[in-house]
Amino acid sequence: MSLYCEGQRILSTTTFLTPNNGPNGAYETPCADGNNVGERMFNLHFSVGAIYQEAAAPVVEKQVARAGIRLAMILNDALKPAQN
Repeated sequence: MSLYCEGQRILSTTTFLTPNNGPNGAYETPCADGNNVGERMFNLHFSVGAIYQEAAAPVVEKQVARAGIRLAMILNDALKPAQN
């Protein structure tokens, strides 16, 4: 599962914005598509209010921490000295 899809799944259980009740109804393409997800989301031009931001903040902080751990694991693995 992509990080975007994982984040969307977590946020949809925490906040009011879910894939089925976005600003324009159901999203046109599924999350698993992954094709230009960032551009499609940007083009929706929606904004969120304070209630959403307050509900999402702890989830976002947790996801950023997870991403940092994943990055550290990848970098540690990539920078391991070659074993002979």
